[in-house]
Amino acid sequence: MPQLHNVATIDEGHLNLWFGSPDEDSCESLKEIYGRLLSEDERVRMKTFRSERRRCEFLTTRVLVRTVLSHYHPLAPEAWRFRTNVYGKPETDIKCGLRFNLSNSHRLVACLISRGIEVGIDVEPYEHAEEIADLAPNVFFRT
Repeated sequence: MPQLHNVATIDEGHLNLWFGSPDEDSCESLKEIYGRLLSEDERVRMKTFRSERRRCEFLTTRVLVRTVLSHYHPLAPEAWRFRTNVYGKPETDIKCGLRFNLSNSHRLVACLISRGIEVGIDVEPYEHAEEIADLAPNVFFRT
């Protein structure tokens, strides 16, 4: 297993946003390389998606969270294991103090990460902007 060096720090209460763009054209060739980072369960789950677009979104999201976590904690991307908390939100299987949330659409995947505080993120296609603006006052938290 490769060792990671120069792990970055993130102070408690700060947030870092990471994002990527699923590219269907290159996704097929990247599956072999990046697919190795996924757990066996994730590889099986990826195969259940019927469309190449959804498989590419899934792969991009899973690779993003694994590499981002490894940026802040000295564990190789393929070594991360995840579980779901009581609210259905994914979290790391080890106690490392990192909190994250993921969201994806057909053009964008995002990972918001923090140390010590719960976070949430949602990305939606621009075509849904008007619907989201109508919902915003009822669902978004403002400090």
